[in-house]
Order: sequence, then C-alpha cells, then structure tokens
Amino acid sequence: LVGVNANPACNDTAMTVITVIPEVSIEIPNVFSPNGDGTNDIWFIKSSGIKDMQVDIYNRWGELIKQLFGVNASWDGINLNLSPVTDGTYYYILKATGFDGEQYERHGYILITR
Repeated sequence: LVGVNANPACNDTAMTVITVIPEVSIEIPNVFSPNGDGTNDIWFIKSSGIKDMQVDIYNRWGELIKQLFGVNASWDGINLNLSPVTDGTYYYILKATGFDGEQYERHGYILITR
C-alpha cells in the first residue's frame, strides 16, 4: 500500500500486488544408509520453488520399486512390497512442477549401503 500526500488537501492511495516466485533449487543426495543407526537413514530431496514432485525409483533390472509423491516425500529403503531393498545402486527419475509453472526433470543414481 502506497500513500501519496503531495498537498495536504489532496490525498491519494494506490495499491499493487507483487508476486514473488522463489528461485528453483533441487538438491538430490546420491547415497544413504538405512541401517537404523540414526545417521543418514532417510533419503530425501531438498527443494525450494517446487510446488509438486514425483520420484520413481527403479532397481538394476529397470523394475519400479518405489514411488514418492510431494515435496516432503522421503524414502527409508523400503520397496512397494514393504520389504527392505538390498544394498546396491538404484536409479531415480524426478518430475517436478515449480511455482513458476515450469516442469523440471532430474535423474540419477542412489547408492544404498548399510
């Protein structure tokens, strides 16, 4: 809200809406150790400027083993069958929508080591 008082007898007010769109940032770790020791047990993605996200995780044979939804999703090393996955390398595909309306895609590897 902006008020202008150029002359004490003449006041005017003008309003405008300013929309701030946060800068997009996606930080994806490449290793975690879900062994229950309280250190690095959960794999999660840090992001800003993202309003929605989906992550698909695949094993070395290309089978979908886990899906994560939402910007606060995390993975504890449990697959879709509710069993712990074995140590090894997994592949992820992340698809996200930013507050700016843009679509973002990332992919890479996750190493699980207990």
